[in-house]
Amino acid sequence: MWLRLLSCTGRIQNEIRFRLRTEFDTTLARFDLLAQLDRCPQGLRMSELSRLLMVSGGNVTGLTDQLEWEGMVVRLRSPDDRRAYTLRLTPRGSGVFARWRRATNNGS
Repeated sequence: MWLRLLSCTGRIQNEIRFRLRTEFDTTLARFDLLAQLDRCPQGLRMSELSRLLMVSGGNVTGLTDQLEWEGMVVRLRSPDDRRAYTLRLTPRGSGVFARWRRATNNGS
């Protein structure tokens, strides 16, 4: 049973990756990062994102650099720790993510 579930999970992820790539020219990693930020309108520290996404801090930084350049996220210096940054979706990022989410939920 476990192997069947794992196989199904892989197929679902592959389908989502394919749709994101072909319909929106984006990746599952970018979708996942924006999804985490969408769930937390107050923003998340980059270290929290790294933990939630189960990737290295370097991966989060690389994705953040791209998304910030595209105007999808904003990086805010944490008031209580000058070394830490909090990420938030911009209005543009919220709108783009909402379109991606609708498309992946509807199966279109």
